[in-house]
Amino acid sequence: MQLKSIVLTWFILSLGLNVLGVFTVDPNTLPLAFLLSVIGPPVLFALAYASSEKVQRLSMQLDLQLITAIQAWRLVGIMFLVLFHFGLLPGTFAWPAGVGDIIEGLRAIRSHRDRTKNPELVSTRDRT
Repeated sequence: MQLKSIVLTWFILSLGLNVLGVFTVDPNTLPLAFLLSVIGPPVLFALAYASSEKVQRLSMQLDLQLITAIQAWRLVGIMFLVLFHFGLLPGTFAWPAGVGDIIEGLRAIRSHRDRTKNPELVSTRDRT
């Protein structure tokens, strides 16, 4: 239940800040609020993971197949490149987003395959 509350709070905060125009900046200004909204959650998770055994324990209980499927879905990043080809997305967005998503999707599949083939990479929860 705590995880749902955190995700819901993060969503409401992000939506509210967007509605208030916090993420809207002049084209010549660095989008610092947006940068913080992207970098903040992983940094906060890393700090929580490093300082809390409960967060570590909960993280190790996650379903690896589900996480892999979610990340592998990023292979649809190729659609960004298709949309760019037809002039529907700018290349400055389509290329880094499309190629980055494709790489991440492939890496997730390979990571899952490696974990299932090499028991040393699997957590103790997965071995029981």
